[in-house]
Amino acid sequence: MPSEIPVLWHLEISHYNEKARWALDYKGVPHLRRAVTPGLQELRARRLRAGRTVPILQLNGRAIGDSTKIIQEVERWWPEPSLYPSDPEQRRRALELEEYFDESCGPALRRVVFNDSLAEPEKFIAMLYGPDHPRLDLLKTLGPLLAPVVKWRYEIQPDRVAQAREAVRAALDKVEAETGRSGYLVGDSFTVADLTAASILAVLVAPREFPYVKLHPDERATKLREFRASLEDRVGFKWVEEIYARHRGTSAEVPLQPHRGD
Repeated sequence: MPSEIPVLWHLEISHYNEKARWALDYKGVPHLRRAVTPGLQELRARRLRAGRTVPILQLNGRAIGDSTKIIQEVERWWPEPSLYPSDPEQRRRALELEEYFDESCGPALRRVVFNDSLAEPEKFIAMLYGPDHPRLDLLKTLGPLLAPVVKWRYEIQPDRVAQAREAVRAALDKVEAETGRSGYLVGDSFTVADLTAASILAVLVAPREFPYVKLHPDERATKLREFRASLEDRVGFKWVEEIYARHRGTSAEVPLQPHRGD
C-alpha cells in the first residue's frame, strides 16, 4: 500500500476529472481532493510537473497526470474491484472504448458545451464556478473578456462545433451499439469502458449522482438546454443515467482537516 494518502487535484465540473474521481471512489480508495479554480489548471499542473492540465494524482511521491494513466496506477495499487477485464480480448476492447470516448467524444462535447454556454456569458460563468461563488459578480464582468480566449483555446468555430455535435451523437450511437444484454459495454460487468463513457457524457446528461453539478440542466444556457433536450430520449442518454445510478456510489474522499494552532 502507498505510504501516504493519495491527493487528487481536480476540476470539479470536468468529465476527465470525473473519470479519475469515479475510479478512486469505485475502488474505495481514501484520498484527499484539491479543487483547482477553472482557468488555473495549467499553472497548477506545471507547478506539479505533471503536464498541462488536471486531473493529477499525487501518489507515492509521484505526480501522475492524465485520467487514463491515473486509472492504470490506481488499478496497479488497488486491483479490486477490477476495472480491467481478466479476459485478454475483453480487456483489449475495454481499453479501445476508453480511448474512443476520451479522444473522440471528450473534446467534442467540451466544445459544444462551451460554445452553447458562451452565448449567455453569465450562464457560462455560473456553470464553471457555481451560482453561489463569493466572487460571482466580479467573474460575470470578466465573462465577455474570457469568451474570445476560450473560443481560441478550444477552437470554437461554427464548422468545428457542427462536427462536434455529430461526434457527440456518434458517441451515443456507440453506446447503443456496444451495450450487451448485461447492460455493459464489455462483458457482463462494469469496466473502464463503462466508467469512461458515462463520465465523458455526464457533463451533458447531468445524472443525479454526478457529484459537482454547478448549474442544474434546466438553468443552463438556452442552446445547451435545447441540445440536451434533443438527445434525452436516446437509449444512450438513459444508459448514462442508469450506469450512474448503479455504480456511482459513496465518495471515498477524506475531508480536509482544519489546521489548529497550538
